[in-house]
Amino acid sequence: MFLPTMTDAELFQEAKKDYFELKTKADIFFQGFSRRHCDLRNNSKFYANDRPTSFINRAVETKVWRTRRNNQWTVRASLSNEGLDNIYLQFHVYTAVRREKGTEYIFWGDFDKFVAERYTQHFIERYRERHLESHGIDVGAMPTPLYFRLHNCDCVLGRYYKPSAVGMEEGTRKKFWIAPEGIFVTDFKDGTLVYITFMDKDDLSPLKQQVYEEEIVWNLVQKICKQRCDEEEGRKACFTLFHNPRFCEILARFARRNGEKGEESEAKLRRTMEKEWSKVVEDILKGMEKWKKEERQEMREKRLTGAILSLNYPEGKTWLDFAE
Repeated sequence: MFLPTMTDAELFQEAKKDYFELKTKADIFFQGFSRRHCDLRNNSKFYANDRPTSFINRAVETKVWRTRRNNQWTVRASLSNEGLDNIYLQFHVYTAVRREKGTEYIFWGDFDKFVAERYTQHFIERYRERHLESHGIDVGAMPTPLYFRLHNCDCVLGRYYKPSAVGMEEGTRKKFWIAPEGIFVTDFKDGTLVYITFMDKDDLSPLKQQVYEEEIVWNLVQKICKQRCDEEEGRKACFTLFHNPRFCEILARFARRNGEKGEESEAKLRRTMEKEWSKVVEDILKGMEKWKKEERQEMREKRLTGAILSLNYPEGKTWLDFAE
């Protein structure tokens, strides 16, 4: 049982024992949720662009289990349906832990192996003050860390700045992350990823705003140049960069900050970056043209398939029987 006086290592061991007890049940629950909603779409009688579609835009299912060690865990599965193939599933397993200074939360960070992620009371208070209250967001009965996880799935680990740029001490195991809603800081203690504090993107200092912008841009550049992702993610990265009006400004600022000082060195660096970036732009444009052709071909095939299937043929006949 979780106790308020437990150390970080003791919390980790307690959560790990519960993980091995609940993992199979959680897997069955998540697989059933996914299968039910995928079947609703695949077996639907309603079609969009010749594809079966579901009118269920959002679905949430939860279960609460108590382990043999008398710890209560909440299991949550959610679906977001944006049409066609844009269906997103999210799964979360978490528990509230009473501490001496308030309530903290422990989440499963991975389902294939045990990774504990703990949200401290300080993080919860800062996220509530700096984001939820300032934006007039009422999460109702939903735990604050769960709301944070639902709205900050795509996070980027800070790589190009020193930790001191966001107010962290040098030489520690702390990391800062770039999230859609701002910057947050984590530490790794006794096998647990601990969430320490949060800074909203609308209230960042000039230096932290610079960190926020450049980390996002260079993560996208890395995805395109080094192919650190699949084709779909690379495509999204291309369009995101092309629709960022301040991209060139951020790129030039990054080059000036990281290059050697002096007019000659800066000019050389600028020429090198312009040359390399022109190659990247050329590849992106070729890729965009290829994707557009693929989309046009796919739409033609959809229209042809739909036209063929909509025809009424005599019983026992198909369109092949009438083809010349």
